[in-house]
Amino acid sequence: MVDRAGLAAWGDSVAHVTSAIALTEYATRAHRGTGAAADVRLALFQVRKAELSDDRGLVELALIRLDAVGASHRNWPWPDFLIARTFFSLSEQNVPVTLSAGIVEGESHVEAAWRHLHHAIATDSSFAPARALALRILVAEGDRELRGDERALLHLLRRRRDPEPDALLVEARDFRTHHQYDSALVMLDRAVAAHGDLSALQLERARTLHALGDTLQSRLAYWDGVAHLTPVGREMYRHDLAWIMAPDSLALFDRIPDDSVSDWMYRFWAQRDAEAA
Repeated sequence: MVDRAGLAAWGDSVAHVTSAIALTEYATRAHRGTGAAADVRLALFQVRKAELSDDRGLVELALIRLDAVGASHRNWPWPDFLIARTFFSLSEQNVPVTLSAGIVEGESHVEAAWRHLHHAIATDSSFAPARALALRILVAEGDRELRGDERALLHLLRRRRDPEPDALLVEARDFRTHHQYDSALVMLDRAVAAHGDLSALQLERARTLHALGDTLQSRLAYWDGVAHLTPVGREMYRHDLAWIMAPDSLALFDRIPDDSVSDWMYRFWAQRDAEAA
């Protein structure tokens, strides 16, 4: 019997393999054991091998295996989580949608992924891998109108006793999208109190205060985020700058050491202000 608690470690192991040849070393262990956890273990191996070798047939075999395990173990989040992760991957690769295990006719890969991810979290909201996947995608997609399944999933994340700061950040963005700026600021305060990424949260606060017309406080929040810059915050500030910055200047920003970003940005904005004047 394969220890189900070891699936996360196994998944991390195969995910860090960077070539199909290197992955063959895991083949024997992937086919070891019987039962639901062993099937999921093998599916993890198959999905990773398919990613490295561009083998759609292998993806289908993994989806069939996971769908069967999910049907017989409805209260276990692993199958739905892995099906969702596979469909998100197929969407990112722009793979054409075909009717296969785990997808309903007429669904896109993304729609099927969110449906399975929602079921995984509804089944077990303490299942950290599913929550992490959901929040990684929701945060990366920025300001936009949430779909119904995304909103339902976010509601599950927010109902937890101690919701992740990123869940509060996404909720704040949703409030801002619907012009509920005061509620957005409350969510951002809660995210800071929950030890969220201060750099990213201050940029979100700056955007919200700007929408409220509070230019002074917006500027203060913006520069406080720069002062507490993190890798996540730097990527968000970069995305913000990409709207107004020429590609060559953006490439220059990418080469700046973290401890020099603040000075560079002050010079950049001072020059823009001077040109605007």
